[in-house]
Amino acid sequence: AQSAIGAQRVQLGLTPQTASFPVAGVQFIEQQHLPRPIFNSHLWGGYLIYRWYPDPARRVFIDGRVDMYGKTIADDYLEVANIRPGWRKTLDTYAIQTVLIEKDSPLSTLLLADGGWVRVFQGDVEDVFVRRPHL
Repeated sequence: AQSAIGAQRVQLGLTPQTASFPVAGVQFIEQQHLPRPIFNSHLWGGYLIYRWYPDPARRVFIDGRVDMYGKTIADDYLEVANIRPGWRKTLDTYAIQTVLIEKDSPLSTLLLADGGWVRVFQGDVEDVFVRRPHL
């Protein structure tokens, strides 16, 4: 019989296990110097902090410690992530230029259809969008 602990993934060492993280998408953001601010999935905020800290030019929108960010940011994150009415305005309010979210998520589907965003990268688990410049 397998114990519950044996069924869980165990991390060894200091480097995070990256199978479920947007490693390739983050490398693409870095190599292409994609514009900030960046809107990211809260699931990947800790990984992004691990990659980007202490670079002041690279900041996460939110991570798993949602309570640390305050109710306004948490609510705004949920508005966009759950594509509630007003999600576009929220991205505008924060002047978001790059979006790093789960591959083929509902938000990804809407950004593809929106016309104001271009998907510039798709990895195993992630989609990366940049805001289309106003002409």
